[in-house]
Amino acid sequence: MHEAMSKRVWLFFLALCCFAIAAAVLVQSGARLSSEASRLRAAQRDGALSQEVSGSEPRPAHPNDGMESGAVSHELRPAAGAGAAPERAVKEAPGSEQNATRPPGPVSGPRPPGAVSGQEAAHQAEVWSYAPALQQIASNNFVRALEKLAGAKSEFDRYLALGDAAKGEFIFGRSEQARNYATEWLSLDEKFKGEPWRDGSATHDANLVLGRVAAQEDRLDEAKQYLLEAGKSTGSPMLGSFGPNMSLARDLLQRGEQETVLQYFDLCRKFWQVGNEKLTQWSEEVKAGRMPDFGANLLY
Repeated sequence: MHEAMSKRVWLFFLALCCFAIAAAVLVQSGARLSSEASRLRAAQRDGALSQEVSGSEPRPAHPNDGMESGAVSHELRPAAGAGAAPERAVKEAPGSEQNATRPPGPVSGPRPPGAVSGQEAAHQAEVWSYAPALQQIASNNFVRALEKLAGAKSEFDRYLALGDAAKGEFIFGRSEQARNYATEWLSLDEKFKGEPWRDGSATHDANLVLGRVAAQEDRLDEAKQYLLEAGKSTGSPMLGSFGPNMSLARDLLQRGEQETVLQYFDLCRKFWQVGNEKLTQWSEEVKAGRMPDFGANLLY
């Protein structure tokens, strides 16, 4: 009798302990969610206040990665020389990677609707044209990429970090560093050519970055060549599933380079077979003189 009672008391005590632990975890999780909600509400209030004062779209204090949003123009712009000159990137002296883990902040006040050029390019970078949520994602991704690159202890570590760093540098307006990282990435890719884990990511994305820098600097022949080199990628799981980023294709279409973009679409069919229908649709639109809606393929 005594033994049975002791067992019941022990089981009751054990159940009570488990309940207390579960309650503590729930309370802690609730506190975190409440804190995060408060932070988001505060950020939204700050953004709304900024919009009232400046009359421009709200921007987060530290916006962020790699993705574009907003309406895409569906009319092709005239080729360079027939209209406004294409934007040029600022050549910024690269700083140390250890001190470059914070992306530049946005410019206050309203921005002109056209492309920026000259010394303004580093400040009015492409990322500030993204929606606020995408700015924040891009900023976080860029910071992580720079931290990963700064902590690289081998060429293999650098190889894995250079891609995101190069793309981040470009959208944050630091074109010279983007060029340096993309060039190094291609060099290491050649060095690792015989490795079984290597895929076509570097071939595509590094040439994409170099082509966008060339297009900014009005070196259109080089930009077109980089686009075609990107299309020669052997593919990767990401490219094969979601497809290639079409930012450089869009940049060249805006400058009237339809023929090169059509060649690039054909090259992409080799590694993006699931996107064959999209590529056909985009090709027809380009031939009709329209800008395709690339949608999420400007974000990858």
